[in-house]
Amino acid sequence: MKYLLLVCLFVGSSVFGQSSVYQFGFSCPKTGSVFPGINATNPTIGRPMSITTTNGNPMDYGRLAIGVSNTTWLGYQLPLDLWYYGGFCFLYVSFEFSSYIIFDATGTSTVTFNVPNDPGLIGRTLYAQSFIHDLGLNYLNIAPTPGLGLVIGR
Repeated sequence: MKYLLLVCLFVGSSVFGQSSVYQFGFSCPKTGSVFPGINATNPTIGRPMSITTTNGNPMDYGRLAIGVSNTTWLGYQLPLDLWYYGGFCFLYVSFEFSSYIIFDATGTSTVTFNVPNDPGLIGRTLYAQSFIHDLGLNYLNIAPTPGLGLVIGR
């Protein structure tokens, strides 16, 4: 019995259908050595979830990418080192969906959307990453956040 309990502890929360959010990688500092951040509420079927990007430039814009992979995108291995464009920044997620985001006066942007009420989504993982507009930082004028894993639960 104690071995079964150990296996359940190591397998992780998706076995029981629990949602979770985790960060991976690191952010690229924007001008002034400020590191952008990203976080989210737990993605639960049939409920709204929010992805929040912090430390953006007040009243400026950025981009949010959501994908189904953190290992490959368009034939490239992820994370993709963006060194060619300046800085030591990385692309951590595939771009199946992207949207502009607008930062408020505090440099925070929150996007909220509904997770479909589909039990087939339980245990699936989506990945998110934000890109903060920072003119002159590098050739792409962006400061990426770390990657974010979103395990959908009930």
